Amino acid sequence: MLERAPSGKLKFPIDRPAGEPWEVRVVGIFGRYVLTWRRRLGERNLYPNQVIEKELGMPATTRGWDTFMKIAAILRG
Repeated sequence: MLERAPSGKLKFPIDRPAGEPWEVRVVGIFGRYVLTWRRRLGERNLYPNQVIEKELGMPATTRGWDTFMKIAAILRG
């Protein structure tokens, strides 16, 4: 989640590293929420949060899919 909604228009997707093969792809931003895909490529460790903060120049907090699944399980009771 972003500190605030970005003020400018961005062109998606944003791939890092640029081109193929990318490791982090920013698919879209919806208000303060950012949707990314991550795929591990060898020994590299590029994280979505790094990419988002660098591209947008603001603090961000990211969560993985497993976190959302745990929250959904808790809410279901």
